[in-house]
Amino acid sequence: MSSAVPSGSIVTYTGHWPHTEFLGFGSADRVISDVSNELISRFQLYTKTSSNSGGFVAAATGTGFDVTLQLEVDNGLGYGSSDDIISAVRSAVQSVLGDYPSSDSIPYIQVPGASSPRPTGEPSQTPASAGCIAGSSNDTSGAFSLSCWFKNLTTTGFASVGVLAVLAILGIGIFIFAYNEVPRIPRRAA
Repeated sequence: MSSAVPSGSIVTYTGHWPHTEFLGFGSADRVISDVSNELISRFQLYTKTSSNSGGFVAAATGTGFDVTLQLEVDNGLGYGSSDDIISAVRSAVQSVLGDYPSSDSIPYIQVPGASSPRPTGEPSQTPASAGCIAGSSNDTSGAFSLSCWFKNLTTTGFASVGVLAVLAILGIGIFIFAYNEVPRIPRRAA
């Protein structure tokens, strides 16, 4: 039996989520983002950090991917047990993917005022410290990581970077065209 989880606690969730269809490159991050939005709107569970083992191969083969989420409980009341939080995550995953996680657990809980998380005795599918902080260039320890920077750029930044690159290329093209089309005034012979 799991103990109560007060509001303000940081809960580490780990699970193995399915790929129910081919979603393409970076799809695990998109799924985690969609699940995180569900967790916020329906259960007041805020994703502080996330990491996953998903990618193109997992999506193409349908093998699924491992997920680690650090969730902050911010509903004012807390939850009666960690099982309630697992049920909330399962519901959000089912809502987004149409299927439930094949395995999941909450291996760590850090209650407000505690200096470090305490183990719950449940197994961890993935290391709790692995991964990147969503939307930043830092790993889950808070240190800058070039691989996290590149991962966030390729999975979430290509849309905005791509638009800027297209605009830059278009601007350079217009400049070159305009420069070649401007009539030149011949110099006077001295």
